[in-house]
Amino acid sequence: MSFSLPLIYTFKPDTYANQFYGTELTYTYNTYKILDQDEQKLLLSDNPFAYAVLAGLYMLKSRNNASKRYQFKRRLFELLLKGKKVKNRDYVDSLLYFIDYLMEVPDGMDEELQEDIKPMIEKEGNHMAGTGLSNAPTFKPIFDELREKARKENSKEIALAMLRKEFKTEDILKVTGLTEEEMEDIKAKL
Repeated sequence: MSFSLPLIYTFKPDTYANQFYGTELTYTYNTYKILDQDEQKLLLSDNPFAYAVLAGLYMLKSRNNASKRYQFKRRLFELLLKGKKVKNRDYVDSLLYFIDYLMEVPDGMDEELQEDIKPMIEKEGNHMAGTGLSNAPTFKPIFDELREKARKENSKEIALAMLRKEFKTEDILKVTGLTEEEMEDIKAKL
């Protein structure tokens, strides 16, 4: 009895040839097959491209399993956000962006993933907010929330300064956009 691998594992084209009226054209090229890569070696690598290959490998491994893809995506995010192997911040941001779009998960899982990675992003600080990540599907809601939180804090500081300068409460509310309840909390702190 013989065992044969599915075509996806054995197909490794490295040549293209075409003939037309006595003219022959042949291209021979190098190949790199993601499925042939060793996951452990990729995880230990200092090369940022290893994370892109891992994302592709994990995507292939989780082709029909959203739950497994969620776990892989979370793992890669955590490795990049907490890890020290990729030192260039631009590489990290680009890899996170790439992985976010490549390894799409259903909406409910996306929200869960946002909750999981939110503490890591808050720990990273504001330098991530100015990157392309602020528009990536998983990261956008987190950055929107962080921006709103920062805006509220700034408004409260402005309101406090205006109160000290004895501005009218109505004027402070108009300028800052704070609610009356928030204004009362600020007054109580004075």
